[in-house]
Amino acid sequence: MKSPDLTDESLFILIQRKDSEAFTLLYDRYHRILYALALQYMKERMFAEDIVQQTFLDLWESAPRIPVPDNLRNYLYTSAKNLILKRLRTNNKEIALAYEMRAMQKTMQDTPEERRKAEQKLTSLYAAIKRLPEQERKICALKIEEDLSNEQIAEQLGVSVKTIQNHYTNLLKFLKRYLKKNMAYLIAIGTIILMTGERG
Repeated sequence: MKSPDLTDESLFILIQRKDSEAFTLLYDRYHRILYALALQYMKERMFAEDIVQQTFLDLWESAPRIPVPDNLRNYLYTSAKNLILKRLRTNNKEIALAYEMRAMQKTMQDTPEERRKAEQKLTSLYAAIKRLPEQERKICALKIEEDLSNEQIAEQLGVSVKTIQNHYTNLLKFLKRYLKKNMAYLIAIGTIILMTGERG
């Protein structure tokens, strides 16, 4: 087991060699500050987590091709900020919708009509979840039903955090495509956001 006291430079060199343990150590070291940055701009936990995941995935994929950064913390911070700006330019309407739906959830009265609408949301969501591959269904269930973080899910399933990040990114993309195709997107995406909010 590698020491958590390894320098950023040492971890990056190991990541260049596709060392997953070094990647996990670096993720543990910096994912919280990147999450805080992303949440400040994205407003929603799901979108913020996506930014963090993509930042580290980009690092994992590009590390063998780039020199060791002078300051890895700043490198990750800049990478995350660039992803945030790109996401805000392309998905601003979706982010605004999620923010609005969360605000509505806080003030929603529990009337029969609202319960009926909530049931419709859940029906659409779970119909989409049933179409996911088995591993991604498990991850989705652990997030929705047990509100576990990526680290907790990785430990429970006996896989790396990076594997969970990959699966989570894939399942979100699939759910969004499926729900949009079936005309339930504007309703059910809010449910996904509310039910799979990450704690960082």
